[in-house]
Amino acid sequence: MKATVGDVPVKRPYHKAADAKAIAEGNPDEVEKAFNLIDWYLHVLGCLPQEVFEYTKRVVADAFFSKRNFVDGLAKMGLKIISRFRDDAALYYLYKGPKTGLPGAPKKYDGKVDVDNLNMKVFFKLDYAFDGGECFCGTVYSKALKQKVKVVIWYSKDRSKHKIFFS
Repeated sequence: MKATVGDVPVKRPYHKAADAKAIAEGNPDEVEKAFNLIDWYLHVLGCLPQEVFEYTKRVVADAFFSKRNFVDGLAKMGLKIISRFRDDAALYYLYKGPKTGLPGAPKKYDGKVDVDNLNMKVFFKLDYAFDGGECFCGTVYSKALKQKVKVVIWYSKDRSKHKIFFS
C-alpha cells in the first residue's frame, strides 16, 4: 500500500541502515516493518504548509501520543504538545532544596508523585470546575518523557477517578 498526500506519493521514514536498504530494494514487506505510526504522524505534521505553523505552535493529541519519541519529534519541529498521560504515569517531584556539597551528582528528585495525596507545596488548585470535579496544577518530572512537564490533574467530584494532562 502506497502512502499519499492528495495525489503525491509520500516516502515513509525509516530508522536504520538496514531499513534504508530494504526501502531502496523496494521490498514492500520490509518497508512496512521499517515504519511505525508515531513516525507517520510526525511526517504528516512536517508536511503541513508553513501557514499552519505561523498560526499555532501547539499540537493537541490523545494519550497514545504521550511517548518520548513523539514529544521529541515535535520539539525538533518547534512544536509543543498538550496531551494526557496514562492514569499510572510515573511522575516525580523536582528537588529544590540546598546542595549538600558532597561528592557525586546533585539530587534531582524529591519523591514520586502520589496522585491520591498531592504535595500542596508543588501543586495548587485551579479555580476551574470541569464536570463537577476539581483540578490541580504543578510542574513535575516525567519518567516516560525524560523531562520536566507541567501537569493538570483532574479529580472527579467523589475523587474516585482522576486524569493527568500535561504540556
